[in-house]
Amino acid sequence: MDELLLQFDDVPHAARARLADGSIEGDDSRLLLKVNEKVDCVNARPDSFRSDGALEAVAEWRELRMAAGEVEATLEKSWNLNSRDQG
Repeated sequence: MDELLLQFDDVPHAARARLADGSIEGDDSRLLLKVNEKVDCVNARPDSFRSDGALEAVAEWRELRMAAGEVEATLEKSWNLNSRDQG
């Protein structure tokens, strides 16, 4: 679990840098930061919240999955990710 959460460490920095260089829009940056907020909520919990059982039972994990799914769906559209895969 910790490795999964560590993958999000650079998200806020990358989102701000991409926003500053104009490679993403403000809405996209806010979505990425929203996911990072959910990661921070999970990280703030005790280690018992990083168990296999907690993945399904703990509200913070559900909220993180929902936020990540929303971001993925939105960015697929705004970044035209599906059209790249088909080409």
